[in-house]
Amino acid sequence: MVEESNEKINTSEKINTNERIILNVGGVKYETYRSTLTAYPETLLGTMFQERNQSLLQPTNNNEYFFDRDGHLFRYIMQFYRTGEIFWPNESYFSDYSTFYG
Repeated sequence: MVEESNEKINTSEKINTNERIILNVGGVKYETYRSTLTAYPETLLGTMFQERNQSLLQPTNNNEYFFDRDGHLFRYIMQFYRTGEIFWPNESYFSDYSTFYG
C-alpha cells in the first residue's frame, strides 16, 4: 500500500521537459532545455535529468548546475546533445589558445 501511494505521488509530479537548464561548466554557462539533455538517456546528463532522478538534483539558483570541468571544451558536448553529431576540430584549431581563452 505504501508503495502504491508513493508511486502515485511520483507520477503526479511530472517535470516540464521544456524547462530551461543552466549548466555552469568551469564558469562557462550553457543554457539548454531539459528535453535536449534527456534525448540521450544513456549519457550522464541524459540520466541525470530524467524525471526519476529529480529528487537527487541540487541546483543553485533554481535551475543551475555546476560541473568542475573545462567549460570551453564542453561546447562540443553540448553540440552533440543539440545536433546528434560529434564535431571535433583538427589539431591546428587547438594550437591557438586564444580560440578558447581570447
